[in-house]
Amino acid sequence: GLGKKRFGLACCHRRMGKTVAARMELVHRALSQTKFEGAYIAPFLSQARRVFWNPLREMSMLIPGTECKEVEMMVRFPNGSTIRCLGADNADSIRGLGFDFVVGDEFADWEPTVLPMVVMPTLAGREGGLFLLGTPKGIDPLTEMYEKQKTNPDWSCWKFTVDDTNALTRQEIEVMRSAMTPATFRLEMMCDWDAGSPGQLIPGDIVEAAFKRTYEYEQYRLHARVMGCDIARQGDDRSCIFRRQGPMAWDPIVFQETSLMVTARTISEQYFQFKPDALFVDGGGVGAGVVDSLRDMGVPVIEIQFGAKAGDPRFYNSRSEMWFNMYHWLRSGGRLHPSPDLKMDLTGPTHWTNDKGQTQLESKDDMKK
Repeated sequence: GLGKKRFGLACCHRRMGKTVAARMELVHRALSQTKFEGAYIAPFLSQARRVFWNPLREMSMLIPGTECKEVEMMVRFPNGSTIRCLGADNADSIRGLGFDFVVGDEFADWEPTVLPMVVMPTLAGREGGLFLLGTPKGIDPLTEMYEKQKTNPDWSCWKFTVDDTNALTRQEIEVMRSAMTPATFRLEMMCDWDAGSPGQLIPGDIVEAAFKRTYEYEQYRLHARVMGCDIARQGDDRSCIFRRQGPMAWDPIVFQETSLMVTARTISEQYFQFKPDALFVDGGGVGAGVVDSLRDMGVPVIEIQFGAKAGDPRFYNSRSEMWFNMYHWLRSGGRLHPSPDLKMDLTGPTHWTNDKGQTQLESKDDMKK
């Protein structure tokens, strides 16, 4: 069983047998209740057919009186209970249905709107339960959901490492260890996404180390005081004020405000309170209005354009260059105020070398997708 809570999530090591466990859980629930409505949802319908439907059909046909509908990929048991096999890539086939229990497999590969806008409404009318499964690929929707819900009393969240399940022999584990890089083994077999993933700029290990550092005032008092401000561009974005002095950084001041004047006033108040040697403000998009307002208030502002040409030609743009500078600041002893949200933001972006040989950072739009 998957616990008594309505919602659950499990980060599972590779080759654990999570899809088999999902099938057995759904069948158990279907046979234990009359007129139970269950569903298995994979990222793709073709994947659902291959890894779930075919074994489910073979198992179910051993029960006399069971009906299997091949086109719909649905099993109906003699007690009236059903299990459907669906794909998150075919959301229209899910809308309008109602379920008592849904298993979402490889959740990290789902299109982001499917869970909140399609699947959750299917549970509302029946007070149905949900269980999400997957193998961590780094900082992805699965691991973000784990971090978000692990302290939520309505959720049960688990990590199943290769040492927890005994699903593989020690010999097989060592074979996989020798075939993987240490970071990949930690990620996929030990469910440790702080190890980082290919292309990830800032691994969780580096952020966690920054959270644990402490400094006395004497250790940073001679460094310049710097304040940076990122301005929200859309309704779901947040503006942020960040204060730093050498290796010491304070808790970010995060706020949502649609009025540019109020945003400028908030930054101005923090400027005169913190008294930085330099104030950097994002001047792209709506940020230009904030920069102008601050200058009207007599606040000296250094305007930053993230898409501008980098000072170092090795980088694609200023944003890429600044992120790498931040990476080196963290590696060299930077201290951060502990924050799960900040950790998710820092560990999210990936990077690569473009066709001009420049280091390029993943865009905000691609990260949201």
